[in-house]
Amino acid sequence: MRRQVLSAVEVARGEGRGWFEIADALGVPLQTLRRWRTEKDEAPAALVPVAVVDERVARSAAPLTIVTPTGFRIEGLEVEEAAALLRALA
Repeated sequence: MRRQVLSAVEVARGEGRGWFEIADALGVPLQTLRRWRTEKDEAPAALVPVAVVDERVARSAAPLTIVTPTGFRIEGLEVEEAAALLRALA
């Protein structure tokens, strides 16, 4: 259905019709038409290469700091400690 709608949009735009007129005629919200058209032009997302880091190296990283929305700061936590704290506060 999306392809058919986008084909109709291309024809209508080629005829000089405006977005509001096209959306009304097709019964599809204007924002949806524009998003579909933009998504059609975008290349599909590609996989991003990652590197697996040795756990010992990851633990030697700088300590974490947690700042709450009210400004309360907790500094010097390791990843496991920060995770436990966040679970306890949830």
